[in-house]
Amino acid sequence: MKNVDTYFVGGLTDHMTPWRGVYRTARTYAASDTTFVLSNGGHIQSLINPPGSKRSWLVAAPARAAAIGTPSSLRRRART
Repeated sequence: MKNVDTYFVGGLTDHMTPWRGVYRTARTYAASDTTFVLSNGGHIQSLINPPGSKRSWLVAAPARAAAIGTPSSLRRRART
């Protein structure tokens, strides 16, 4: 099977698909070029808030299969 680039978006306040679960799923695809994005929005807002908005922020990082827990760059931004 061919490696496929993948892009996962997790919302910090998403009650339907918690961002930690999305991140764990992204790590299962880490053999390919996988990017995980953490947004401060909820289920819909994490997808529709435009970058650069004063009310939203996002952090993007590669999802790595060998990572233990949450990358420190995401952990710092994800604290509420």
